[in-house]
Amino acid sequence: MSMASMWKRFVKGWKAFWHPVGKVQTIILLSVLFFVILPFFSPIRFKDPLRKRLGGPSFWIKRKPVVLDLERHHFPF
Repeated sequence: MSMASMWKRFVKGWKAFWHPVGKVQTIILLSVLFFVILPFFSPIRFKDPLRKRLGGPSFWIKRKPVVLDLERHHFPF
């Protein structure tokens, strides 16, 4: 038996054993991520970053009018 064929058998056995272990490990790690780590970042859900709860008939936000003049956009030289 040559060294290359022994190596191929070893790698094949390695993959056959560790592939299911990797699947279980992935499930465990993702479960920990979603059920333990991510809930600490969930308080952002309770804020209103899009200001959807302003109250009133419209969600329109009044802005200052924009001055459109060419002097403001010229270079100083």
